[in-house]
Amino acid sequence: MFGSSAFAMSSHDTCGRLITSTRSAVTAPPFVVPARGDAPVGGVVPPMATPATMTAIAKRGKKCSRRRGASPATPAPRSCALRGATPGFGVYPGVAAATSNSAVSFDGRVNERARGRGDRGVVFRGLGWNAIGYPLNVGLLFASHSLASNILPKRGFGSYSLAFTIFVTTALIVQLGLPHSLLRRAATALSSGDEHTAAHEVVSALAFGAVVGLVVGVFFGSPLGDEVLSLLFPATGVAAVALLIGIRTALRVIENIVPEALRAYRDFFRVMIFDGLLANLLFTGALVVILVTSDSSSVRELMTVGAVVAVVALVPALLSVFTKIKGARAAGLRVRNPLEPSMWAVTIGRTILAQLDLLIVGMLAASRDVAQYAAPFRLGLLVGLPLIAFNQVVPALLAGWFAQGKLQRIERVMRGTAGIALFGSLALGIGFVLFGKAALGTFFGDEYRGAYSILLVLSLGQILQTATGSCGFALMMTGHSRAYAQILGVSAVVTIGADVLFYDLWGLDGLAIATAGTLVLQNTVQAIAVKRLAGFSVWANPRLALAEVQRVLRRSEKD
Repeated sequence: MFGSSAFAMSSHDTCGRLITSTRSAVTAPPFVVPARGDAPVGGVVPPMATPATMTAIAKRGKKCSRRRGASPATPAPRSCALRGATPGFGVYPGVAAATSNSAVSFDGRVNERARGRGDRGVVFRGLGWNAIGYPLNVGLLFASHSLASNILPKRGFGSYSLAFTIFVTTALIVQLGLPHSLLRRAATALSSGDEHTAAHEVVSALAFGAVVGLVVGVFFGSPLGDEVLSLLFPATGVAAVALLIGIRTALRVIENIVPEALRAYRDFFRVMIFDGLLANLLFTGALVVILVTSDSSSVRELMTVGAVVAVVALVPALLSVFTKIKGARAAGLRVRNPLEPSMWAVTIGRTILAQLDLLIVGMLAASRDVAQYAAPFRLGLLVGLPLIAFNQVVPALLAGWFAQGKLQRIERVMRGTAGIALFGSLALGIGFVLFGKAALGTFFGDEYRGAYSILLVLSLGQILQTATGSCGFALMMTGHSRAYAQILGVSAVVTIGADVLFYDLWGLDGLAIATAGTLVLQNTVQAIAVKRLAGFSVWANPRLALAEVQRVLRRSEKD
């Protein structure tokens, strides 16, 4: 019920989850060290600063720190320290951040190998938490839908699935691209040691998200919202829970923003907890109680329980975010404009594509058909899980690597992780070929076994999509969101036409074929665009995947 937005959209766009900002250091030339904030503060590293320049500055900092007994606790003499320099070392802020990341050591050596180990350590530390939390999160989300299908009759489950899709889709559209712009801006600021700017981004995203969520919630709760739902989905009965859809939409906007703030600080443990795991655990537990203690339930009751659980889970999540920005709050915070039209366009395009097939079924068919398609739709999402798990970690590093011109490192990591994910997707896909019909009957009921062919088609689409790698991520995090938006716009038009045409020809099976086919075509175009625009490849490479795994195993044996 409350899985991350990444999982909610994974059926159509595993290639991209994060939206880029047009106002940050991600477009800087190679080896430029970002200064603090958006404007120069004190001594700014000269344009095109090379590793040799950074080494010379680090040597100067070491020399000055030793003069007249200077230490980290005792500022260096004014003649040595540059304006805005780090106390005690007299180096530029950007270089201070770089040295803290082991790019330049204080004895003047450029230690790229050490920095590479540190970056790789961040990736695998994050993946470690994701290896624990994300499967649990997705499993609980899937379990909640399975329990709902057993609590509600087939018509009721169809209405519930459609209501879930409506509030998830609406929240992703009206959140204005805030979660992903927050992640990239805040992560870029933190990479240069600017916690104050990162805190500004967090506060701005939360403030705008709260206002937008409130407006949309009021709209759905009004008679106009009820009328709109009745017109769009006349045979499904979702208009009866219009107010609850509005409440869940408002809460979902904040639910999507909070984990990205924590991800920017690389607090992957709390990301694991608050990116749906806690809420899904509570909601699944509540559904188990309802299934055991109640003979019957309604869509309204399940939606109400979901809203209450969302509020309970948001309280500790928001407290964790405010703890992160506690130090910067003392210096004063202000709300800045976090909105970017191209970013919002990307969000709208990928969100529509993510849930388009279910929405079309809701518009053209009755609730029972929605339920018949929703069951394999939810089960098929699991095939894309391996790549989504990697996508929870890599974006926090990608922008910084690109700003430093480390294209080879980006390509190695992106293709290697996609290769590992492809092995996982193939294993899950083969499992569904062998046991998919039994899985549908076990998790959703015997009446859903007839959706086996839909499950196979959607699973194949997920496997082929995984082979294209995190192409959407790469476009957005390297400053090419406009190109990504154009691809999504064309893809949305093509997908809508294909879905409607194939549904008229072959029903739900035709809809699944159109969805999987346009998904693969879209991601293939995106992967080609990454190579042409950003200069590196993201296609899955099984050989790189095996080499990376062997490298980690060798290091673990040495440790």
